[in-house]
Amino acid sequence: MIEPIQGEGGINPAQLDYLERLREVCDEFGLLLIFDEIQCGIGRTGKLFAHEWCSARPDIMLLAKGLGGGFPVGAILATEAVSTSFTPGSHGTTFGGNPLAMAVGNAVLDVLLADGFLDQVVANGKILKDGLAAMAQRHPAVIAEVRGAGLMLGLKLAVPNMDFIARLRGEGMLAVPASDNVVRLLPPLIIGEAEVQEALDKLERCCVACKNGERGSSKPLDGKAVAMIFEKPSTRTRVSFEIGITQLGGQPIVLEPSGTQLGRGETVADTARVLSRYVDAIMIRTTKEEKLLEMAEYASVPVINGLTDRTHPCQLMADVMTYEEHRGPIAGKTVAWSGDGNNMATSWIQAATRFDFQLKIASPEPLMPPYDVLTWAADEGGEITVTSDVKAAVTDADCVVTDTWVSMGSDVGDSIRRHNLLRHYQVDKDLMALAKPDAIFMHCLPAHRGQEVTEEVIDGPQSAVWDEAENRLHAQKGILLWCLAE
Repeated sequence: MIEPIQGEGGINPAQLDYLERLREVCDEFGLLLIFDEIQCGIGRTGKLFAHEWCSARPDIMLLAKGLGGGFPVGAILATEAVSTSFTPGSHGTTFGGNPLAMAVGNAVLDVLLADGFLDQVVANGKILKDGLAAMAQRHPAVIAEVRGAGLMLGLKLAVPNMDFIARLRGEGMLAVPASDNVVRLLPPLIIGEAEVQEALDKLERCCVACKNGERGSSKPLDGKAVAMIFEKPSTRTRVSFEIGITQLGGQPIVLEPSGTQLGRGETVADTARVLSRYVDAIMIRTTKEEKLLEMAEYASVPVINGLTDRTHPCQLMADVMTYEEHRGPIAGKTVAWSGDGNNMATSWIQAATRFDFQLKIASPEPLMPPYDVLTWAADEGGEITVTSDVKAAVTDADCVVTDTWVSMGSDVGDSIRRHNLLRHYQVDKDLMALAKPDAIFMHCLPAHRGQEVTEEVIDGPQSAVWDEAENRLHAQKGILLWCLAE
């Protein structure tokens, strides 16, 4: 027994050749093939029955509420050979067979079998699915996948499906949950194109609201406090975390060394122990990676890496989100890095290894990424190329990334040395021309026009840096929810 399209399991359509092979196996071994079309039958996919999209035919088919257009009814259809096994009373249903239910079923079939009706179901289903697919491209942080056929569609979400359904209800639109964090969209078969567009408009508003952390009256961090420790200057990290925590209903607490005992010699371990008694999470933006690791070791609450001299994962999550927002899944793509093999380069190496894209790093020999990070990536199967030839790295790339040449805290002598080493790694229009025509440019900011990037690139049509900066907010909220939401 199988559902041609699994409903409550998460809107999972069976492959048509899989259904056909099932028919062959059942015939070979003398088995009955039963299709459960209670949810996917009676016109829902644009055919009277969903299995009619392939050549497989069942021995028994189950029907119910679809036959009555929602009115309670139950029925079994069987081949002539199988039906001889049934006798009066061998199959019972609470509603099947009563005059009212059968009259409703006949009325539904009259509508479904009218000329052109099922063709219209197919057409409206395509408009809805295409619209949802485009929406998923715009909001990958909300919609992970669009599934289904005809007017039986599902959205696998990257946010809690019940929160999304509550938001839809506030828009005056009803949807139902399913397994695998899916929202089922099952509009009436008589829906018109204008109503489909109205539904898409409501769904779009819900996606934007989720991306902005608006969950109706729900505040997932309500009653929670997050301590933010800044040992290095910050614009985007501080503002995005502080606003993100607030939008999610939490209380941000900003701590700087000059205003805490950390600046007067208290150990990181003791600070971690104390803060864990007060707050629900700690974000630290510091210098040495060892401070972050010590904080995480001794804290009893989640510790978020806001930046260290070695890594910058929060920025990286926003970068990946930005690429996917503009160009779709990053897996299988090629990202080129031009410049210093710094903390951002390290985070890109880690991301490429985990998210299955190719990373080509162009850095001068003295500024190559850390050897141990490259060794780790190689051991983990990462596809990382390191070269000093920036043109070779950027050629045919889907995305070009750079960063400032001089990190915070560098002295004048080191600054001059870096400028001399990196001046051939500037991203200008000629370098961008080597990448794919639709390649995008990213920079974590702050940027120095005329140094690591020219004005015409960072302010040009291929630049995604402002979306990238905005996505720091959305990425931080995702990280906070992952750490703290119940």
